[in-house]
Amino acid sequence: YAARKDLDVEGRDLHRGAIFIPRRANPVDYEETLAEVARASGVSMLAISSGKGIVGPDLGGGELRLLRQPRVAIVAAGPTSFTSMGALWHLLDQKLGVPSSLIDITRLGRTDLSVYSVLLLADAGGSYSGVIGEDAIDHIKKWVRSGGTLIAMEGAAAFCADTTVGLSSVRVRRQVLDELADYEEAAEREIAAEKPDMSDVHVWDYPAQKDTAGASEPKAKRSTEEIEKTDELARVFSPHGAILRVNLDQEHWLTAGVGERVPALLYSTYALLARFPAVRTVGRFADREDIRVSGLLWPEARERLARTAYCTREGMGQGQVILFAGQPNFRAYFRGAERLLSNAILFGPGMGTRWTPDW
Repeated sequence: YAARKDLDVEGRDLHRGAIFIPRRANPVDYEETLAEVARASGVSMLAISSGKGIVGPDLGGGELRLLRQPRVAIVAAGPTSFTSMGALWHLLDQKLGVPSSLIDITRLGRTDLSVYSVLLLADAGGSYSGVIGEDAIDHIKKWVRSGGTLIAMEGAAAFCADTTVGLSSVRVRRQVLDELADYEEAAEREIAAEKPDMSDVHVWDYPAQKDTAGASEPKAKRSTEEIEKTDELARVFSPHGAILRVNLDQEHWLTAGVGERVPALLYSTYALLARFPAVRTVGRFADREDIRVSGLLWPEARERLARTAYCTREGMGQGQVILFAGQPNFRAYFRGAERLLSNAILFGPGMGTRWTPDW
């Protein structure tokens, strides 16, 4: 099992993502197995005799989710970026020790996906459009709705978010320029919900509306043509290897084991937008004043990328779709962003989908 929330057990603070292995559901000699795992991995294991928490939820509540073994497939060949796919393969094979299968992209629509619980779409050196046809897209949708976890990165994420594909409710910014105000408002609501003002003044004596007399006139609404020209120019100044700050949702299972923010590399012309509550933006690029960590980031790109989505999660039927705006484990170097991807692979099939365990 894995904890969805922070717990306190017998004076120990256990953060969300902590793994619990009950005695009752395991063989009588399982302590020997755990000891062997601890020696091999260096993982610290604690024995607890009570499930009652002092501050947080009890272990017998609904905050522990039974995990499901990830059975992973990586889509390969065709326009798939060999560096992106190689980074994924290295993560699974060398770091996580999770077996994986390679699926030729040309056979994706004819492959039995029911044997897998996770499908990884790496970045594309070219476009996935025309390579993954309608039959393959429908095939993937049916698999996700039946409980699969689809994870896509960078160009593959943009493909899933394309309005003509419909694999996600996330949208590529350039396709919804006439709805930017609605997406910005949705982002404001989601950010405010993550850190609500719970002060006494705010709750019991809600601040009165300020007198707007003498206030400056609101900015004139720009035409769609003006917005399109601005966006087209900003794409020219897209980052080519800049490291950007990503702020994280501190209550979501995807961010287990990670702090409030992580640095992430971006080498892309895509910007992703999402609306809450249909889509949960788990990682969001910071405000334009704080977004740059390192590297060249032109003002136009800073303005365009600020507060857009880096990592999103949404449900589809019994399954889920998780998108990353960039390559989270670029060259196995960005360990903070990589943890988001690892959580998606390891925790996703159990914590983010609806399924019936075999007993």
